[in-house]
Amino acid sequence: MKKKLLAAALAAVMSLSLWGCSNEPETMVYVENVGIIADGGAIAAHDRFAGLVVSENLTEIWRDSAQTVAEIYVEQGQDVNQGELLFAYDSEAMSLSMSKLELERDRLNNLVSTLKTQITALKNEQKKADKDKQLNYTIEIQDREFQLKEAEYNVNAKKKEIEQLRSALSNAKIYAPVSGRVVSVSDSGVDSYGNPTPYITIQQSGSYRIKGTINELNMGLIMEGTPILVSSRTDPNQTWTGVVASMDLESANQNSMNNDYMGAYDEMTSSSSYTFYVDLDSTDGLILGQHVYLELYTEPVTTADGLWLPEYYICQSADGMSYVWANDENDRLVEKYVTLGIYDPNVCAWEILDGLTKEDYIAFPSEYCQSGAHTTKNPDEATTPEAEGTYPQGEVGDLLPEDGMLLPGEGTQATGDGTESTQDTEATGNYSPIQSESTTPEDTTASGGDLR
Repeated sequence: MKKKLLAAALAAVMSLSLWGCSNEPETMVYVENVGIIADGGAIAAHDRFAGLVVSENLTEIWRDSAQTVAEIYVEQGQDVNQGELLFAYDSEAMSLSMSKLELERDRLNNLVSTLKTQITALKNEQKKADKDKQLNYTIEIQDREFQLKEAEYNVNAKKKEIEQLRSALSNAKIYAPVSGRVVSVSDSGVDSYGNPTPYITIQQSGSYRIKGTINELNMGLIMEGTPILVSSRTDPNQTWTGVVASMDLESANQNSMNNDYMGAYDEMTSSSSYTFYVDLDSTDGLILGQHVYLELYTEPVTTADGLWLPEYYICQSADGMSYVWANDENDRLVEKYVTLGIYDPNVCAWEILDGLTKEDYIAFPSEYCQSGAHTTKNPDEATTPEAEGTYPQGEVGDLLPEDGMLLPGEGTQATGDGTESTQDTEATGNYSPIQSESTTPEDTTASGGDLR
């Protein structure tokens, strides 16, 4: 009996030792504020895209290819003020070139004078010459006149070169025409394809918009005029609203859906991503170059009083009880049972009568939602499928897929009519989203609502 107990104890110790030595990262589940979800019309955290605060206006400064830059005073990413010195040409080299041009101009002026004198002399001699020599004089005079015209043309050309160089010499120092941020400095003056590029490009400050990227697989989610919610990466409560102003469908970036492992590239598994721009209702608090999250924005889920929650946050236990995955006081995930009221099919939301307040934090149901799981309010710290090698690495944080691509397998997906539907992912916990009367037997969740 003692041997059996000793063996059992030893097995338990070994099991605990192996568990303690595990190198697997701890699961962190992202939780969102109920008030933001209910009142702000926010959608699931994984339905987000990478965004960057940019200026509406780009100012390009081109370099004179005939001049040599002596020194540049700014670098990429530096903020500059209007009138600040950007770079300077080599004024000594320009002064030497000026002296050389002036000498050539003077020589040509002397040649013009000499040719005019020769032509006058030849014409006088022609008047006195015999008839049989008239033709020779005529040919020689015409040759001198041709040389004169060529010399006069060269004089005018040299004068223009001197004027241009004198202007360049007086503007040897180039100053910033606007205030903003230097986004590029091209030493070569050409891009990778050999096309000419500006020497310095400045994003003008003061008038901001958001630059986002979306994958072709999710192009149906947005179009010009689609409302967008912009949120800070560091403070989820700091948000801005706007609409999609334009989409660049002409320029596409190619991305491999299997991350081009070991340099491999397969056209069958590649996709394109496109850039879109969001005009904001307000830019207060935004900083040029700031990274943000973008997500689709809908109006508040209902105009009625009370607390209303999108249906895809609500689960149902085996005994028919409705609950949400909530954050407790120890930052652990728990099943929090709620009492449901009426269902609003127009916005696909349930009225919450009891069990939840706007101050609570809840998680979107997924395979990581298990009782006791650690929670985080920072989306960058959350565990996502790509952390286990299931999906491509995100562009911004673990929640954002590569080049604006939504995480597959769970959450909202676009349909052809501009609405969104959801897909269930087999979970390890008791994940059974509640269904509304509008769902069909084949659906695991109801429609996500009208994307206006």
